[in-house]
Amino acid sequence: MTYDVFQQIYLKTFYGLKQTDRGDRFPQRRTRSVSAMEMKIREMQNFFGLRETGGLDSSTLSVMRLPRCGVPDVENFGFYPFKPKWKNHNITYKIAKYTPDMSKEDVEKAFHSALKMWREAAPLRFTQVTSGNADIVLTFAQKSKFKHISTAHLWVCFILI
Repeated sequence: MTYDVFQQIYLKTFYGLKQTDRGDRFPQRRTRSVSAMEMKIREMQNFFGLRETGGLDSSTLSVMRLPRCGVPDVENFGFYPFKPKWKNHNITYKIAKYTPDMSKEDVEKAFHSALKMWREAAPLRFTQVTSGNADIVLTFAQKSKFKHISTAHLWVCFILI
């Protein structure tokens, strides 16, 4: 795979770069405007705290080659145009409700393991809180009882079916 195709796939997967051709495959030749590609590279560089050049320098390529979980870094938030990055790198979380299927220790161990992966892949620091507000609230809930979630914070919900 050429670097041009690799960067197009990477930016499509993680930053929403749009295809201009029909079908699911990227063409071998560049069909996007340079400005659209540069804009997405700058967005990616900003997200990772790199120097924003819009070009594929060695730092940018190193980050692009890191293992990924497959989830986009940013979503297309219409109410935050050109500001998709959450500036806070010190993130609090709490487990609001545990599952009866696992011990509290096992649940916390699983989340600590997942958060460790995020810490290793991004400049983030997670701190667990037991009361008050948190940036991320983790909870387990029955599907039939799960109707409303607060939009003030990120909620990660595990629906038990």
